[in-house]
Amino acid sequence: KVTVESLLNSSSQFSLLPIVYYLRGNLLVAENDHLQGLAFLEKAAELWPNWNRPYIAIARAKAAKNEFTDAAKNYQSDLSRNKEHYEAMLGLGILNYRKFKQLSVGESFIQSAIKMENKGPRPLMAEGFGIMAEILSERGEKSEAREYAEKAFKIYPSSKELKQLVLRLGGSDH
Repeated sequence: KVTVESLLNSSSQFSLLPIVYYLRGNLLVAENDHLQGLAFLEKAAELWPNWNRPYIAIARAKAAKNEFTDAAKNYQSDLSRNKEHYEAMLGLGILNYRKFKQLSVGESFIQSAIKMENKGPRPLMAEGFGIMAEILSERGEKSEAREYAEKAFKIYPSSKELKQLVLRLGGSDH
């Protein structure tokens, strides 16, 4: 944190300044200072417009503030720049499924994202598989739901929620 602050306060030109803004923004968001965090993330995006990370972080921060429409716009904007960006696709799917209750739209984005296995952070990948398990379970497709839940739990075995999902669907936590 101190290093990030000193780099931001430095008067010299620093070619990695967008990364420093990104890191500081994430630190502030992690401390629940979403307003300041968003300002740093937006500055990182402004300084390096072709870099996806700030846009995803902005979308997540806005979702954490319950600004779901703005978060969805950020994910959509990222997808317009990179049609196969796993995190944006999955984030948009999760928002559509859980927050906007657009189940088929959410499922479509989530399915597209999880077909691109190993493209994102493990907890996020596991969440995608877990949500597909929920969707399939709600439809009564328990066997396929259990397969998705087990895959999610295999990716992220420390998740208590995924363990419970596997067990609820008749699977084993081994």
